[in-house]
Amino acid sequence: MSEPLPSAHEPPDIMRIFSLDGVPAEVQSSYWISVVGGFIGVIIGIVTGITSFAFLHLLGPMWLIRMVLDVVAVAFASAQILLGVAAKQRKEWARLQLTALAAIEVALVVGIVLGGVPAGYWYGFGLTVVAAALLWLPSSNRWFGGRSAEAEAALLTDPAREIGWDQRIGDAEALPTGPPSTIGPS
Repeated sequence: MSEPLPSAHEPPDIMRIFSLDGVPAEVQSSYWISVVGGFIGVIIGIVTGITSFAFLHLLGPMWLIRMVLDVVAVAFASAQILLGVAAKQRKEWARLQLTALAAIEVALVVGIVLGGVPAGYWYGFGLTVVAAALLWLPSSNRWFGGRSAEAEAALLTDPAREIGWDQRIGDAEALPTGPPSTIGPS
């Protein structure tokens, strides 16, 4: 059987990766930072890995450390791309993992610098931290929680809506009246 054709307003599957309809600006920025920064990180990691391998006779024992750092950088940049795409699709786990990735990168970069190894990975560290931070701004939190700005404003004016009460406590109709013996099941 043949699959039905997508409707005119629905993009093909691969194009959904780039669709930003209904996504807040902060999450859009985080998405583009993650994807573009991740691709740049992968390319730079591969190029520096190849050049490290080509000049291994000049680097000596530092070559192995440099190669491990290049592999880790490519892996982290790849994860940044995948997590950025998943976060744009409103996946809470991706937002949490991108934040954890940023924390790990902070620890690694600080450890590398304190260890005396030259670090050329500052750009990736900075981009991941910015992308993760954008996902925790108030409008991003509303979006990940499934609320629009209008729904959030309605909750501020009527907090009972979130709980689902028909009437707020304190309204005269919501409070039972009469003697205690007539209130409740008999």
